[in-house]
Amino acid sequence: MRYFSQQKLDQLLDAHAEWLQEQLGEAMTLRNCDLRGMDLRGRSLMRMQFENVILAGCDLRGCNFFGARLQQVDLQAANLAKACFESSFCKQIDARQSNWQQANLISAIIKMSDFSQANLAYADLNKTDVETSVFDQAIFRYINGIRLNIGRSSLRHVQFDHAILDFATFYNSDLRGANLNAARLRKLKSFENLAVAGLQAKDVVVEAGRFAGWFDASPEADGSQRHDADWLLEFLANSGEVYAQ
Repeated sequence: MRYFSQQKLDQLLDAHAEWLQEQLGEAMTLRNCDLRGMDLRGRSLMRMQFENVILAGCDLRGCNFFGARLQQVDLQAANLAKACFESSFCKQIDARQSNWQQANLISAIIKMSDFSQANLAYADLNKTDVETSVFDQAIFRYINGIRLNIGRSSLRHVQFDHAILDFATFYNSDLRGANLNAARLRKLKSFENLAVAGLQAKDVVVEAGRFAGWFDASPEADGSQRHDADWLLEFLANSGEVYAQ
């Protein structure tokens, strides 16, 4: 694991800024680095590559990660408020208890990552693609999730209240205990094969959309209380909570 002084890191980032102007050669890569304690607020990290980098607890407010590639990056408890991750690729990210309020994640791809207890309130997740990731107890309040795509992920006890989820896709995921109160679900591209025990959906707005497959209301998601799409639509129309029997 490599360590940098603040001066050395500033020099590297200044060189990267020059590269962004010239676009000659390859973008800068940070690999096997521990950057805890470094001041990165507001820095441009566009198109950089991060591999096995520790940024746990770092202040990354307003940083620009546009088009960056992050793999095996530790962002535990990092502050990424108003950071830009548009068109970025993130794989095996540990973002537990991190702060992403008002962050820009438009068209980002997130795979095999852990965002448990992360705060993404008011973030922009338009066309964000999420697969095989964990968001248990995360906060998605008031997000722009238009065309958000979530598949094969754990969303247990996630707070989606007041989220805009028009044209979104949810499939093969665990929504047990999630909160969709006052969320907007207009013309969903797909809502299918979901564990929904304890799901709350008071005052949810549903307009058209594709509801298919099965919806499992069993507490252990063991398939013992599977229902069809008509059952789910009736539940949403009644705006209540799924109770296991």
